[in-house]
Amino acid sequence: MKSIFFIMLFLAGCATRSHHINHIVFVELQDISQVSEIIEDSNERLASIPVVKNYFCGTHVSSGRDTVKTDYDVGIYFAFDSLEDYETYVNHPGHISFVNDWKPKLKSLRVYDISSNKLPSE
Repeated sequence: MKSIFFIMLFLAGCATRSHHINHIVFVELQDISQVSEIIEDSNERLASIPVVKNYFCGTHVSSGRDTVKTDYDVGIYFAFDSLEDYETYVNHPGHISFVNDWKPKLKSLRVYDISSNKLPSE
């Protein structure tokens, strides 16, 4: 019982705070062999943009669940503290060059922007 308490305490400490803007991108590549390359490039150029508060890039998990979509090669998650920070990211030279370099290599792209709570301007 004591170990369960410490595990729960540890997991609670790992939780990150919510951010106002969560930006999720699902990419399907024309050439599946470029998965590692786009992940490495995203890690280098996009994760380092100063307004990005949280970031993750990777491939889908084969969980065996029918309701989980697997129609993408790479998923990228970003968190921003404000809409202004998100706009700064969109207009950042690193983001613009990444998009220009990878857009011709994409088969499909889906982008979702989610607010985790009420925005300060509302």
